[in-house]
Amino acid sequence: MADDDLQNRRTGVAQQEKSSAGGDSEAASLRQIADEFRAWVIRDLRALPSAERLGFRGDYLFVIDGEPLFLVAVTPETVSAARWNSGAAADSGRTLVADMGDSLHLDADAVKAIAEGQVRVCVMTDSLTLRRLLQGTLRAKVAYLGGKVKISGDLPCFMRLVAVLKGRGVAPKSKSAPMTE
Repeated sequence: MADDDLQNRRTGVAQQEKSSAGGDSEAASLRQIADEFRAWVIRDLRALPSAERLGFRGDYLFVIDGEPLFLVAVTPETVSAARWNSGAAADSGRTLVADMGDSLHLDADAVKAIAEGQVRVCVMTDSLTLRRLLQGTLRAKVAYLGGKVKISGDLPCFMRLVAVLKGRGVAPKSKSAPMTE
């Protein structure tokens, strides 16, 4: 009987993970968590003196489940965020829409280059890992070292940026949640 209970629990966890990765309400919840986190990051980056922001100048692209999801653009004068509109794949007409922070002025070629990962830093992961990171149930270092998060581009710059944001209090949504592998 105990073996049946264990198998039922495993099946339930697998089904829950599948629905977390693909359900509409789960996707909306993930977007809400990501948007709250982005708003916090933008607020704290904007609060940095422009001389300090100069070291972080560039575009930071976040690719989730193989699709560009959002971008944070940092200059000494501005901090902006944008996300791709929902719908078709980025290479088939999706557009980048500025939705947080300062205005973002990009021509079509710049948007295409960003979608192709031609940015200062590109962070790639899947939606389940992103959810766990943003909820605080997975440590970023564990995810990175375990290959669940891939970072290309200027890794030292990204690590400095993370350290500055942590120092300013930017953290996952639930600090009290247990941090696991």
